[in-house]
Amino acid sequence: MNENVKETKNKGLIIFTITLLIACIGMGTFIFMNKDKLIAKESDKNTENSSKKTSSKNKKEQDTKIETEATEDETEEAKDLDLSKALNTSGYNYSEVSGQDQDAGFSLKINDDKKSVTVTIYEKGSKLISDVIHSTWGTDPIDKQITGFNKKIKSTYIGGLGHDSTGTIFYFIMEDGTVTYAKLFEKALNADGTMYYNTKILENQLSINTIDNIDGIIKLYGANASAPMSTGAYTTLAAKKDGSFYDLGKIIK
Repeated sequence: MNENVKETKNKGLIIFTITLLIACIGMGTFIFMNKDKLIAKESDKNTENSSKKTSSKNKKEQDTKIETEATEDETEEAKDLDLSKALNTSGYNYSEVSGQDQDAGFSLKINDDKKSVTVTIYEKGSKLISDVIHSTWGTDPIDKQITGFNKKIKSTYIGGLGHDSTGTIFYFIMEDGTVTYAKLFEKALNADGTMYYNTKILENQLSINTIDNIDGIIKLYGANASAPMSTGAYTTLAAKKDGSFYDLGKIIK
């Protein structure tokens, strides 16, 4: 009986060995017959990984280039105003140049929507309006709105044109570098033809206007402009990033 069990075990071992040998031969045959495909697949995988690395590298280089260009742009914008580079006047002398808002008793704040502005009128501004339109009203600070912009506002400036505060103007540099403005006072005529000044700021209805054919503006300055043999008048200069500028007093009428 022991011999029969031993013989059965030997047969099982032989069958297992033969089966394993057949499987190895089959695997070897499969690899030999398909080696070209396997090599090509591995090559494609390596090429794909290499392509991904190259794409990632190119993206990083592109991001660095964009960041560098932006930094260079900011540096260019910091150039000083060059009073010898007037773009629309000749022979004028500019003096008393200032980038600060004209102290007329107002402040401007861009609202969260970037397409409207809150005007705060202080006592000095209230007095100015009262004197010009010959009407007395409160002196406490009040807020009024300027709306109707069709582009986003980047910055504001309070300046003016002419010889007195009736030329007070609220300026707005838009995100695309163009300039929009709203006159505080507008000229009007009485029935008898007498000229007078009016304002619609109290009704939140100041008219806004865009200056045509001007763009690339980064900053506004107030200045006194005088031609030869002239006492001069107050004006606003619109500066570009290369230091050149437009005299807005020769554009806005």
